Amino acid sequence: MNGARPSPMRNVEKRIARNIGSGGLHKLNIHYVRSEATGLKSLSSEEAAYLAGLVDGDGCVTITYGIDRYYQPTVQISLTNYFTIKSLCDLYGGSYSCPSRIPPRRAVYVWCWNYEMMKCYLPKILSFMFVKTEQTEILLDCLCTHQKWKNQDKLFFQTMYRRIRKLNQKGGGQ
Repeated sequence: MNGARPSPMRNVEKRIARNIGSGGLHKLNIHYVRSEATGLKSLSSEEAAYLAGLVDGDGCVTITYGIDRYYQPTVQISLTNYFTIKSLCDLYGGSYSCPSRIPPRRAVYVWCWNYEMMKCYLPKILSFMFVKTEQTEILLDCLCTHQKWKNQDKLFFQTMYRRIRKLNQKGGGQ
């Protein structure tokens, strides 16, 4: 051994190859993988439209209230195809995870955007969105108004949190 540690992604890829060969991708126990990509990718209009479709169809745009008593912007996309999530994470950044599921339920992989991705990509995909336009506008307003989420105006974020929750409760069909 030359003393270099193998990358965590390499270990995940080996486990995936083993599990696919044995017929069970659901047996994976992936908890959280962060992209090694540096810098944000410049989006073409086609890529912006594609990401907008993913966010509208399989995504979640919201503000969460954590156990640390802070509001946090959240953009996630959930899919059952591991390779799609991994490719998106490798191309655009962020992180992904696979919450544990009990068979026969299929594994769901969640791609989470980081703060920089939200500030860069949300304004570019907004014009292509149909379903989650209002949630995205609220989140962008919060991102642009308040640079540091740790020094929070609790009343402002509580109001935005409630507005997004109400919109998300309605569903896309109304």
